[in-house]
Amino acid sequence: RYCREKYTDLATVDNKNDMNEINNVIKLKQSANTEHAWIGLQWTGHDKWQWSSGEPALYLNWAIGQPEATVQ
Repeated sequence: RYCREKYTDLATVDNKNDMNEINNVIKLKQSANTEHAWIGLQWTGHDKWQWSSGEPALYLNWAIGQPEATVQ
């Protein structure tokens, strides 16, 4: 809601290049004591992920053991 009120949206990751760019920004921010970042990915509850824009998430690159909050 905050982002939408500011006429922006959370980041989407459509491919490996997007992921690398976001990781680089996070690394830069870590030096400023920022350890976390939000992206616009959400679980639809129907065995699918989608972006806050409503587009389906076609590129997913989870860490081992993730995501842990979904029902398999």
